[in-house]
Amino acid sequence: MGSRRSFLRAGLAGIMVLGLAGCGGPEDTWSNADLPHDAPSGGWARADMESAIRALPGIEDVSISGWEPNTKGNVGVALRFSLAAGYTVGRGPALITYLVESAWSVRQGYMPNAAITIAVRSSPEDPFDGPAAARAAGWLPAGGDLGRFNPETGYSVTEVWLPGHDGVRADSGLGARENLDRLGTWPGPVPATPDGLITRRP
Repeated sequence: MGSRRSFLRAGLAGIMVLGLAGCGGPEDTWSNADLPHDAPSGGWARADMESAIRALPGIEDVSISGWEPNTKGNVGVALRFSLAAGYTVGRGPALITYLVESAWSVRQGYMPNAAITIAVRSSPEDPFDGPAAARAAGWLPAGGDLGRFNPETGYSVTEVWLPGHDGVRADSGLGARENLDRLGTWPGPVPATPDGLITRRP
């Protein structure tokens, strides 16, 4: 268990820098003053969202962070967890969609305008390819090479982008503008939890 936690902490240290930082021009960013935050209604409280994620069957070592701007006004969210022994992702595209919509629905803190990052450690015997699931769900361009997946370790990192991050334009090929259009007004509605997202391996 301890080694898993160490692996996730080390792997996500770089991800948070990528998802929450950036180096683009001012035309691609929002200042903190312009970025919506702490919506009076809609969505759900962060604690409720975290409780719903932690209640998914077969997950452990859960870590959730974000909704706060860095010095450049970039706001990302990072969701990371391990699959417990004997569990597998049953509906990958639905899982990615549920997690992205859950992050977008948090009304506390700042509206995400960078990457919603999902990191999963699964069994090498049945590894979960997060980027492939995100492409199948329409969150990443079909022909893109975004995210990281290592079948030998079972570790995957999926980055669902939103416009506003430094250097991300509507025509960047990241699908950022399309993702924002799909999510709609922030905070979004609380998503229902689909059945069969994570199941026991036969």
